[in-house]
Amino acid sequence: MGRILSVIATLLLLPLYVWATPPLKVLVSIPPYRQLVQHLGSPHVIVDVLLPSNASDEVFDPTAIMLQKMATTHIFVTTGKLPLEKVLLSRMSQLNPHLMIVNLSKFHKNAEDPHLWLSLKNLQQALDPITQALIALDPAHRKDYLKNNQITRAQLTQLDQKLTQLLASKKGKGFLILHPTLGYFAKDYGLVQLAIHPIEGQSPSIGGLRSTLKRANELHVKVSILQPDTPQKADWQRHTRLLKFNPMAADITAQLQYLATQFRATL
Repeated sequence: MGRILSVIATLLLLPLYVWATPPLKVLVSIPPYRQLVQHLGSPHVIVDVLLPSNASDEVFDPTAIMLQKMATTHIFVTTGKLPLEKVLLSRMSQLNPHLMIVNLSKFHKNAEDPHLWLSLKNLQQALDPITQALIALDPAHRKDYLKNNQITRAQLTQLDQKLTQLLASKKGKGFLILHPTLGYFAKDYGLVQLAIHPIEGQSPSIGGLRSTLKRANELHVKVSILQPDTPQKADWQRHTRLLKFNPMAADITAQLQYLATQFRATL
């Protein structure tokens, strides 16, 4: 974290960024939002990602090149909830005084769970704030952005309806997962998420773990979600099928569709 602050201090000495004509430069905090912004802004945007898909937001250290991109980008799209984002947001106005920040957590009520992007309904809620930011900085292409908004919304709505049908018979069914990553997804389709670590960053108590596994037995849980940071062959995974899922995948809509298809076959 010290290296981040030292690079930021250096960048503050750079001349203020002179706004350029389109394509607009958009920086998204995590890979899943890149595809969304590209769909909304095409062909008038260039989208970069702050956090690689194989990195952890809790330990990731941005490179000097990425911090320079922050200083010269037009729009920063963020959930506003991940540890790395909180650190950077507090200094972003100094790093880039002209930067337009789209903090998506402000458009969700009671968004305590930071994993906003793991819900097709939440992704739909992100469309208008991002579109409005694009129009504000590039009004000449307003019609394009609004058209892209309508097309993307229709695609997300159609996929959401498809997943609702796929999982209609699975309401009340549960799955095990190390961290409570899929809370929004579970709520959208009536599933039960059973997290081994229900509170991020804290190990469960023995009593809490026993309670979770007891609940899993009661629900006849057959599936455990295997994320990139999940250890394999853990005791809590016994007697369940391991289902790989990357919450930071670039093509997150495909990941959610894959997850629903697998749940349909295994829950």
